[in-house]
Amino acid sequence: MKGSSNNALQCLDFDGITITLDIDKLIKEMGESHAHLKVSHGGTGGYKEPKPLLEPVQKLAKYCKENKVHLIDLFRSFDKEQNQ
Repeated sequence: MKGSSNNALQCLDFDGITITLDIDKLIKEMGESHAHLKVSHGGTGGYKEPKPLLEPVQKLAKYCKENKVHLIDLFRSFDKEQNQ
C-alpha cells in the first residue's frame, strides 16, 4: 500500500492494539501520500490491558435492561412456533 497511491482503502481500525514507534512512523509517512486514509490505534509503546469481554448472560441482562424487556418475554419472541 505504501508504494501505491491509487487504492480505495479509507480506514484502518486498530483500536485496542498498541503499535511500535516504527509502525507509527510508517503510518505518518503514508498519511502524507494517502490523505484520505484514517488510522486509529491503541497508542504507541507498551502493553495495555485489554477490555474484558461480557459473558453471554451479562449481554442478555444488559440488552433486557436497555430495552426494558423481561428475559422470559425475549425468549418467547424467539419461539415463533410456541412450542418452547
